[in-house]
Amino acid sequence: MNTKLPHLVRALLIILIGIFFGCNKKEAPSALQEVLLNRKILDSAYLAKQKKDTSLFKRLNKKGLDLSIKSKDTFAIADAYWNYGSFHSSKEQLDSSYYYFDLAFKGFNKIQHNFNAGKMLYNMAVIQKNLNDFTGSEITTSQSISKFDKEKHHYNLYLSYNNLGVIYYNLNEFEKSIESHNKALDYLKKVKNKRSFKEGSLNNIGITHQKNQDYKKAISYFEEALSNDSLKYKNHRLYIRLLDNLAYNKLLHGDTLNVHKALLKPLQLRDSMNNTSGVAISKLHLSEYYAFKQDTTKAITFAQDAHDLAKSVDNHRDELSALQLLSNLDLKNSGNYLAKYVQLNDSLQVEERSIRNKFTRISFETDEYIEQTEKLSRDNLLITIISISTLLLLGSIFIIRLQRAKNKRLLLEQEQQNDREQIYQLMIDQQSKLEEGRSSERTRISEELHDGILGSMYGTRMGLGFLEIEGNNAAKIKLEEYLNEMLQIEKEVRAVSHALQSKILNSQSNFVNTIETYLEKVNQNNNLIISLNNDETIIWDKVSSEIKINLFRIIQETYYNTLKHAKANNFILSFSLNNEFIKLVIEDDGIGFNINKTKKGIGIKNMQNRIEHLQGNIKIDSSPNSGTKVGVLLKQ
Repeated sequence: MNTKLPHLVRALLIILIGIFFGCNKKEAPSALQEVLLNRKILDSAYLAKQKKDTSLFKRLNKKGLDLSIKSKDTFAIADAYWNYGSFHSSKEQLDSSYYYFDLAFKGFNKIQHNFNAGKMLYNMAVIQKNLNDFTGSEITTSQSISKFDKEKHHYNLYLSYNNLGVIYYNLNEFEKSIESHNKALDYLKKVKNKRSFKEGSLNNIGITHQKNQDYKKAISYFEEALSNDSLKYKNHRLYIRLLDNLAYNKLLHGDTLNVHKALLKPLQLRDSMNNTSGVAISKLHLSEYYAFKQDTTKAITFAQDAHDLAKSVDNHRDELSALQLLSNLDLKNSGNYLAKYVQLNDSLQVEERSIRNKFTRISFETDEYIEQTEKLSRDNLLITIISISTLLLLGSIFIIRLQRAKNKRLLLEQEQQNDREQIYQLMIDQQSKLEEGRSSERTRISEELHDGILGSMYGTRMGLGFLEIEGNNAAKIKLEEYLNEMLQIEKEVRAVSHALQSKILNSQSNFVNTIETYLEKVNQNNNLIISLNNDETIIWDKVSSEIKINLFRIIQETYYNTLKHAKANNFILSFSLNNEFIKLVIEDDGIGFNINKTKKGIGIKNMQNRIEHLQGNIKIDSSPNSGTKVGVLLKQ
C-alpha cells in the first residue's frame, strides 16, 4: 500500500475546498506544512528528553503524536513512538520501552524504512538481552541485521553482530560468539569513527575464551586491547574492566606474580568512581585470589562484600556468583548459601520465562493495536471522504446560487450604470441648451446694441452737431458737453457689445458648468468647501463624451468617499493640460488612510477599471492624518 496516498488525497481535498470557498493559502495549510510542523514538534520533544525535561517532553511528544495520527503521517507516528521508547529506556522501564520500540518498528517497517526499522529491532534486542531473554534477543538481532544489510550501514551492523556475540556467549555457544565478534570487527574496519569499539570487541572475545577456559587466548586479547595507550582517556570504564579481566585471567591461568596488586588497582579505581557493580566484580576476583592463597577469612569477607553490593543494585548475576563462592568457602553456612542460591536462581528463571512471555504478548498486543488503528483509520478516511463529498456538493449548490445572485446584482448594477450615464447625458444636453440659449440671447443683445441703439445714438449725435443754434456762449458750450457725453456713451455701448461678443467666443465648455452645477446641488446640505480650478487651454467640446463621462463618475465617487470617510473641510478639483494629456487632481484635507493596509472597496476598483479601460493612469496617495489625493491622467 502506498502510504503517501492519504496525504495526497487530503492535500487535494484541501485545495478543492479552498477553491470552492475562496480560502487563501493561510486558511488552508498544505499537507506538507502539517508534516513539517509535526516533525519539528517531535524533534523538540527529543531535545527535551535529552535535557531531561520530562514534563516538556511528554507534552510535546503527545502533541506531535496526536498531530501525526491526525495527518496520517506514518513516519512521524513511528518517530513519536521511538521517542517514548527512548524515554522509558532512560528511566529503566524496559517493558514499556520495548512496547514503544515495537510500535515504532511496525510503523517504520510498514513504510519500508529499513534503517529506522533496524534501529528499533536492535533496541528491542538489547532490552531482551539485558533481561536474559537470549533466545528472543538472538531472533530480534538477526532481523535487525537483515534490515541494516539492505542499507549497507556498517556501524549498525557492527553493533548488531557485537550484540549477537554477547548473546551466544550467554547461551554457551562460544564458537558462534567469537565468529559474531569477528564479523563485527570486519564491519568496524569500514566505520570512520571507531572510538573504542575495537577494544570493547576484543574484551568480549577475551571473556568468551575465559568462559571456555582458554585463559591464554583470553589474556592475549586483553593485552591487545590494552596496547592502545589512549584507551585510558577515551573509555576509562573499559580500561579498568580490561585491567581487571587481564589480572583475573592470569590468576585463573596460574600466573600469580603481581596479580594481587593488579587486582587491587581496578578495585581502587572503581571505588573512586562509585561504580558499585564494578566494585562487586573486583571483590569477587579478590575473593578467588585469597581462596587460591588459602586465606579463607579474607576470601569470605570479600565474597560477602561482593554479595551485599551486588544485591544493593539488583545485580543478580554477581549475586549468584557470590552465593556460589560463599557456599564453597564458608562450609559452616554452606547449606544456607546454597538454599539462597537455588531460591534466587529459580525465581530468576521464572522471571525470565515471564519476561519472554511478556515480550511475546507485547508483540501480539501491538499487532492487534495496529490492526485496530488501521481499521479506525480506514473508517475515518471513509467518513472523511463522505463528509467532504457532502460538503463539496452543498458547497457547489451554494456557489451556484451565490453566482446567480451575483450575476443578477451585476446586471442590476449595469442597468443602474446605464441609467446614470443617460441622466448625465441629459444633464449635459440640458446644460448645452441653457448655454446655447444664453449665447443666443447675448448675441441678440450685442447686435441690438451695436446695430440698433448705437446707430440711433450716432445719428442723433451727428444731427445735433450740424444744428445752428443761436444763443449765448454758455449754451453753445453746454451743447458741446452733451455731444461729447453722447460720444462717450457710444463708446461704452460699443465696448459692452464687443465684450458680449468676446464672451460668446471664449465661453467655457458645458462640461465644467455641469460639474459645478452638480457639486453645488449635492453639497447644499453639507459643510464641504468646494473649489474647482479649470485650465482655460482645455477645449472641452473637443474631448470625447466617454472621457468626460468617466471623469464625471470619478469626481462623483471621490466626492462621496470624501463626504463619507474623510471628515474633510475642503474638496479641491484641478484640471490641467499637459501636452495632449488631460490631468485631473482631486484633493481633500481629511483624516486620510493607510493604502497598504486598507482593503480596496468596489468604488476604488471601479475608478481603476474606468481609467484602465481608457488606457490612462490613476494614482491614489494617502496616509493617516495627511488627507487624500487622487490623480488621473488621460489622453484627450
